[in-house]
Amino acid sequence: MLKQINQGQQEVMDWFNGYDWSDSYIYTLTFPSNIAINRERMMKNVRYFWNRVDKEFYGNLSQAKQPFRCVRINMLESGFSRMNHHVHGIVSVPQNPKCRVDLSDSEALLDIMEYAWENGMDFNKGRSPSAFHMADADGYGYTHEEWVSYITKTVTDRDFDAFCDHTSWLWDGQKLVAA
Repeated sequence: MLKQINQGQQEVMDWFNGYDWSDSYIYTLTFPSNIAINRERMMKNVRYFWNRVDKEFYGNLSQAKQPFRCVRINMLESGFSRMNHHVHGIVSVPQNPKCRVDLSDSEALLDIMEYAWENGMDFNKGRSPSAFHMADADGYGYTHEEWVSYITKTVTDRDFDAFCDHTSWLWDGQKLVAA
């Protein structure tokens, strides 16, 4: 059965698919219930998480006036109960030569994200970590286009709230990434 895609979702999908996601990973971040129940609190934690990841890759350049950051899209989903917020996203392996990490090793992105999630987030200290799933899109059985369709499923013509504009980043410090 084909899923009906509304015009708003299609426009967002076209926008996101205009980026080069050929060397990228997809992920889902699931938070403890005391954080996931509140969108603002969760977004604060997502920002903190990405600030840690970006700092590993770019050092102080990640905090500059025109910061260098990992190119990514974060989409918020509230879950079936509307009280279980989690984030689906896609992130490109950094290509900027100012990156402090060996760019020939795309697994470094995976390692740094996992380390930041398990050791840098206060809610994971001293207890088993909250859910963190990350893989190449093919690892989940998705093409990049199918993943973009999946993560934009809650976008409608009148509701674009799923897009996390404060935690997404679409510029790599060198050039606009869009085609």
